[in-house]
Amino acid sequence: MLETAFLIFLVIFLLMKYLMARDTDGTVLPSLPPGSLGWPVIGETFKLAVQKVNFFRERRRLYGRIFKTHLFGNPVIRVTGNKNVREILQGENKTVKSSYPSSIRTLLGPNALSMSEGLLHKSRKVQLMQYLSPEFLRKHRSGFVDLIDDHMLRWSSEPSVDIYLEIRALFTEMAAKFLVDIDILLETNRRIKELYQQFTDNIFSLPVNLPGFGLYKGLRAKKELKKIFAAIIEEKGGKVSEFPSLLQAYGADLDDYARPDDERLLDAIVELMWNASETVSSGAFAIIYHLTRNPAVLQKVREDIESQGIDNTSGPSYLDSVVKEALRVTPPVGGAYRKMNKSIVM
Repeated sequence: MLETAFLIFLVIFLLMKYLMARDTDGTVLPSLPPGSLGWPVIGETFKLAVQKVNFFRERRRLYGRIFKTHLFGNPVIRVTGNKNVREILQGENKTVKSSYPSSIRTLLGPNALSMSEGLLHKSRKVQLMQYLSPEFLRKHRSGFVDLIDDHMLRWSSEPSVDIYLEIRALFTEMAAKFLVDIDILLETNRRIKELYQQFTDNIFSLPVNLPGFGLYKGLRAKKELKKIFAAIIEEKGGKVSEFPSLLQAYGADLDDYARPDDERLLDAIVELMWNASETVSSGAFAIIYHLTRNPAVLQKVREDIESQGIDNTSGPSYLDSVVKEALRVTPPVGGAYRKMNKSIVM
């Protein structure tokens, strides 16, 4: 029995190596970058889960800026470095196209803006950016300030706060109020925050939808989120006029009335609030983190705001440079995924 199991394991491993050495049309690929594919099926996913960011640091030390590995059920090549990344992005929709691991595709769903490609993605992104214009920020600035003041007053009354978690709660409420136009009670906001944490923690996982696996936990969290948002839609009477046009950019092609069980609308709300709260809150935390560690820079930011005002349009300000540098040093997104349309040699 043991010998049979070992033989099956060996056959699978050799088959994976064979397939990795060939393009989609069966032709032999050029030599792949150095690295390891790990175990069959699971690859090096568990190592990444344990080592976290050190996983990539260690492999870059061993193999350089381009190496192969196997994560979340897919063989991948990790590419870093300005020159290498630029060469890949310049081939967008030619040599490469946007793609994501199957766990992300499953959790976000087929209606997600992130999953759209080509002209559809471009069109929906233009819609989104038109809505999130400087005019939108100016229109809602007083609302933003009031909401932030409320949270900061509550923080100041506490002996200590976990600023990362509190910022996530703040941006979740902000996204709900100003992007989806719903007011969330404090208790509901806490639950939504917990569910989005579960969703985010399992966004990268093995594509196995069984109890105990990350994908199962992520889908369960999303299901409860959609129940919460469906109840809010029902409270609004399903009137489309009660929802901002921003949802249109997220694929919610609504008629006069939206049903609480409209999967397109619910998927749009889940993704919109996830993108607005998760990535933005990580960026905001990075800025706060670096400013607290550099008091001289913080003082100069204050002076810059006092002298030019927050609405300065004369050109890039010192504050603008600080924000960009904080995001460069600690990017809220660890990488992007692309699928090769054809082989390239780097």
